Amino acid sequence: MALFANKTFMVPNMGDSITEGTVFELQKAQGDFVDMDEVIAVVETDKVQVELKAEVAGVLQQIFAVEGDNIEVGKPFVEIDIDAKGTSTVSEKVAVTEEVKPEVAVKKEVKKEVVVKKEAPKQAVKGSRGERREPMSRMRQRIAQRLKDSQNTYALLTTFQEVDMSSVMELRKSLQDEFVKKHNVKLGFMSFFVKACVAAMQEQPILNAVIDGKEIIYRDYIDISVAVATPNGLLVPVLRNCETKGFAEIEKDLLALAAKGKANKISPDDMAGGTFTISNGGVFGSLMGTPIVNPP
Repeated sequence: MALFANKTFMVPNMGDSITEGTVFELQKAQGDFVDMDEVIAVVETDKVQVELKAEVAGVLQQIFAVEGDNIEVGKPFVEIDIDAKGTSTVSEKVAVTEEVKPEVAVKKEVKKEVVVKKEAPKQAVKGSRGERREPMSRMRQRIAQRLKDSQNTYALLTTFQEVDMSSVMELRKSLQDEFVKKHNVKLGFMSFFVKACVAAMQEQPILNAVIDGKEIIYRDYIDISVAVATPNGLLVPVLRNCETKGFAEIEKDLLALAAKGKANKISPDDMAGGTFTISNGGVFGSLMGTPIVNPP
């Protein structure tokens, strides 16, 4: 009877053109009970990290991969006993937290300290000429390959223009308190950059166009890609329909993308289809920069 209760779930679609990924972290083990939509594993693809979640509640009978394994879309991922009863991990964690004893807490702290010490990289001896090799993640490998291919394929041109931002700085300073009070978000510089680019592209539509064979495609919409720092490096998610947005909406969207970036939640769909890109290296202290197109 239990045999019929077991159901095999395949590796789901993880984004446009993504066919495989590497199991970065397993958050569940065989025998664990999982709730519907609870994260079982984090998979690293060429583009982003994707959470693979349980499609139903039940007990994990088998996981067809371990950390470090490559998995393909459409291949078996997990087998779940959908009739098995179990305790929700969420409520279980709450109960454990409430009942934790002092000596247990001390043991946990010691264990954590040991792990940190074990994982800390060795300090180089002064004057030594040693080397060390570290494997690159799939994402970093793919980014490195694409950027080099881009330099070999695309016609890249960089030009620098000096802009007087004093009026913007004064306006921002004078309106900041009122803006925050009304919209519950700070007025930054990026929204001014986005609005300026939108105005330029509306005046000169060729800036928002793309060449496709012997034709030029002019777009009525403006989707601006913005660089966002994440634990895995810079990613470039897209602000959709910027031509319809005001300063407050742009700032809120930027804040939401930054939060998703810090939490490694940016998906392939978030990065697809940008028509123009703003790369702001000033936050890292750079004066000028020459970005490379990251296709597609």
